[in-house]
Amino acid sequence: MATGDNRKSVIKMTDITKSYYIGQPNELQILFDINLDIKEGEFVSIVGPSGSGKSTLMNIIGALDRPTTGTYFLENTDISKLNDKIGRASCRERV
Repeated sequence: MATGDNRKSVIKMTDITKSYYIGQPNELQILFDINLDIKEGEFVSIVGPSGSGKSTLMNIIGALDRPTTGTYFLENTDISKLNDKIGRASCRERV
């Protein structure tokens, strides 16, 4: 019988989307339904063609930007709900 992975999630993203509004009713969706669970000790690469949203995803992971929808937990802190710059800045130090 296999045992489960007991390592804690360092980064956990669920249903992340990122959209930019470029005038009514135009919406440019950059990220759609991203789910990511990075555990302690894991190394991850983000690859894709130009324009696929890699930098946008990295900006969200680094707490430089917020997702339009979805949840993002960094070491059990819900980054997607932090509205103040000070709170996001303190989280950037942990990434």
